Order: sequence, then structure tokens, then C-alpha cells
Amino acid sequence: MTVAVTGANGHIGNNLCRALINKGIKVKALVNKNDYSLNNLELIKVSGSITNKQSLSNLFKDVDYVFHLAAIISIGKNSKENIFKV
Repeated sequence: MTVAVTGANGHIGNNLCRALINKGIKVKALVNKNDYSLNNLELIKVSGSITNKQSLSNLFKDVDYVFHLAAIISIGKNSKENIFKV
């Protein structure tokens, strides 16, 4: 089984990736930056943005389930549109 995880750079996403890998599940993680906390994990990193269709297409290819944990963590003036995109 292969699962995709958005928000893998975050606290919950990172811990979910670790738990899934420990159970022998193959993980593809969408990452928007290089995060050292993911470097020692046996997962497939897919670089990109949650708002980019090509990034998502690459992430979702050949996966059985998706854990959508990506979120906007700061709210600013023009963030309403971005919140709905994510």
C-alpha cells in the first residue's frame, strides 16, 4: 500500500509519516522546502506546492490513500483566497 501525505513538513504530518513507515507502509510526502526532519525517513519526497496541480498530480500518482494535512498557519490580509486553495 502507498499513501500520500500533504503537510509532511508540519508536526502532525511528520509524525504521521513516521508512524506509517513504522507499520511498513510506503509514503509519498509533498514537501515545499527541504526539511532535515524528513531526511532520515524512508519515504518518497515530492517537491512542490499544495496549490500547484502538477505537484499534486505527481504526488497522487500510484497511491491508494491520501492524508491531507497541509494548512495555512498564518492569517493575513489576503489569506482568505489562499486558505480556500489549500
